[in-house]
Amino acid sequence: MREKDLFEEVIEAMYESDNEDSNILVAKQITFGGKSYENYGQVVMVGGGSGSGKRFQISQLFGITGKNYDVDSLKEFVKKNNILREKLSEKYGVSESVFDMKTPKDVSEVHSIIKQEGLQQKYENMIFNMAKYSGEKTKPNLIFDKTFSSFVDFVYVTERVKEMGYDPKNIHFVWVVNDYRVALEQNKKRSRTVDENVVMSIHKHTSMTIKDILQLGDKLRKYMDGDFWISFNKIDVDVKSEKLGENNYHITDATYYKIKEKGGSLVSYEELNKDMINKIKEYVPNGEIW
Repeated sequence: MREKDLFEEVIEAMYESDNEDSNILVAKQITFGGKSYENYGQVVMVGGGSGSGKRFQISQLFGITGKNYDVDSLKEFVKKNNILREKLSEKYGVSESVFDMKTPKDVSEVHSIIKQEGLQQKYENMIFNMAKYSGEKTKPNLIFDKTFSSFVDFVYVTERVKEMGYDPKNIHFVWVVNDYRVALEQNKKRSRTVDENVVMSIHKHTSMTIKDILQLGDKLRKYMDGDFWISFNKIDVDVKSEKLGENNYHITDATYYKIKEKGGSLVSYEELNKDMINKIKEYVPNGEIW
């Protein structure tokens, strides 16, 4: 039997890591298919710009656990693996300190190295293959934490998971919307700071992707037929919580809207909640398109 290489070991470790140990206590919760904590067979795509707080909402507000696909987590795994850092820095002729990602340039360089090395593709294939060969009643819940700043990304994920045997009625989407000005401030405080122009561009393009999706109407069912949520995430404005420990909160209030039920029709753009639309216009940098 072929011996696994270091990269494969890292990817397998990524697959084994998920949010199943989250200690969540909420007064309000986003559920999928009308149920909390379905054990298998669900796919949740979570879109939002850099600094929008997707991880926070997934771990603290979502009524589901599962295998997370998150490229930022892959970067963190590489950052912490000394052997992998050494091999990649030697191969690509960069300092090991680049993998600490303390500057926007370093973040961009690490992202490029991970892509060139094929780690991102291996990580993705591991998740899809594990799901593909699981039985109908044992397919793991998958949570895709991506920006979805391109409609192509949305189509790609929905098509791949359907190929893996997931029922379109169990494929859901949540757009996490934060005030882009807050996201820019949060970006400055992150250990992995992204270039501000990139942050702005991602927020704009994610907003455009969601607008395109919402204009599909019933054609959306070609891609997914689960729940579709829009969840706002300006702390102490849209989400109110009490901290229970280092990483856990009691969510006392949250602002979100369900614009499509599992198996139901998407609310037409003209019928969308006006307060929701006004908040989107305020929060995204290209609010005029809404």
